[in-house]
Amino acid sequence: FFFSSRRRHTRFLPVSWARRCVQETAIISELKVQIPSEETATQIALSNQTSATLAVATYKKVLFYSENAEKYDVEILRSILPTALEWHPFLPVLAIGWETGLISLWNDETKAVKEDTNVHQAAITVIVFHQAGSRMVACDEKGKVSVWKGLNCISVYQKENAITNCIFANLDFSDNAVDKSKSSRNYLFFFGGRGGVVSL
Repeated sequence: FFFSSRRRHTRFLPVSWARRCVQETAIISELKVQIPSEETATQIALSNQTSATLAVATYKKVLFYSENAEKYDVEILRSILPTALEWHPFLPVLAIGWETGLISLWNDETKAVKEDTNVHQAAITVIVFHQAGSRMVACDEKGKVSVWKGLNCISVYQKENAITNCIFANLDFSDNAVDKSKSSRNYLFFFGGRGGVVSL
């Protein structure tokens, strides 16, 4: 994949890592990320930390690489397929959705993982964090949408079809500076999927 200083772009196969751009120009240089020969990369996610970490999902693992394309010794191994990856906007925390509905929160600093198996029973299709990092939304193949604060589920919605897209609305209805400071805590989000309906 490659990215510029203004906007990150991703290409999934082959998996390679680009160095950070120093200026506003979209200079591209690639470093090859070595995936074990028996593995195939299915998804990638890049953290927003100063020293970025690349998470690479394969069929039963999540692998981690430094910004110099060096593989870390740590990996997350399950007997199931990881189906969604999303880094927290500013904390070193990776949310991982799995094909069984398992949701994992991996802390890249402590190397600890917290997990929930109670809310979703179908493959996680989407995970997205609010820009302030205080809410997370997860969606699955059977139309369930869950809202999280940390690893505590605070609300659940059920639709008829698989949810494939979700984005926080980031709407600003304010007229003054005090109200604008609260707009970052607006937790409205859009979601939609195979049913062809977008909900707010």
